[in-house]
Amino acid sequence: MRFVKGMLYAFTALLIVLAVTVAYVTQVLDPNDLKPTLVKAANNQQISLTIEGPISWTFYPWLGVAAEDVVAESPQGRLQADRLEGSVALLSLLTDTIIIDRLTAIRPQVRLTNQGTQDNQSTATTGIPIHTAFWSFMNSQYPEGTIL
Repeated sequence: MRFVKGMLYAFTALLIVLAVTVAYVTQVLDPNDLKPTLVKAANNQQISLTIEGPISWTFYPWLGVAAEDVVAESPQGRLQADRLEGSVALLSLLTDTIIIDRLTAIRPQVRLTNQGTQDNQSTATTGIPIHTAFWSFMNSQYPEGTIL
């Protein structure tokens, strides 16, 4: 009986810590403050990132962030999506580094650049496996999108 009572207290304490963490993150931290940090991190990777819409928190199915009207360009191609949703590793919220576990593009349009051409113009490409695209996302999803 004592063991069950101890487990119940531990579970309750864990739920309270989780609720306080979620409340702190969503009420104190404004996800739109991440825009300059995200743009700078993308520039460090030679990717031009533009986030036209707001960034918001998401709660289902995982805690994360969602950005509206996103365009990312690099020498290898271009990604435009109506919405990008990323799930956040919960322990990363307690540090200075935010880790995105999963990134989902809603209505993406991907244009790949053929590196073999002299003028470096984008060419329509078909039949390319998604893992060879210029962004290699773990567990990527591309619902209702196009690859050009």
